[in-house]
Amino acid sequence: MSAIAILGELNHRYLIVGSTAIQLHGFNWGQRDIDAWLDPTIPVDEWDALVNHVCRNHQKVWTRGEDNGRGGIQHSTRIACKPKLDFIHQLGEFLPSDFDAVFDRSLISELGNVAPLDVVLRMKLQANRGKDFRHFMKLIQMITNP
Repeated sequence: MSAIAILGELNHRYLIVGSTAIQLHGFNWGQRDIDAWLDPTIPVDEWDALVNHVCRNHQKVWTRGEDNGRGGIQHSTRIACKPKLDFIHQLGEFLPSDFDAVFDRSLISELGNVAPLDVVLRMKLQANRGKDFRHFMKLIQMITNP
């Protein structure tokens, strides 16, 4: 089953974020995986059950709540499908209460609702990883110098 088919089976709200969102906003951007911020206002046990249900037999490379190997815990679950699909529970410093406002400003695409570009930029900046900072700077340059 493909990531797109898995997303099509969700009966809860989600937002496409990350590099796929940048591509869906019309920027030429390499896409390696699909990041989906699944409604974090769903109770955690229901969130986990939903992810398990739609992913069926696909291997979970990591699961929300596991040790992330950097002294913290995973805030997402990665599904080994094509392309890889990450269901994100906690998106950077965004609070679960932020989800509704972001969802209300989202764009509609063939993959589902897409987070606004300012949210994607903020997410990249908050990730506190070198590659995300480079993505942030590259995207700012693409926006300001079309």
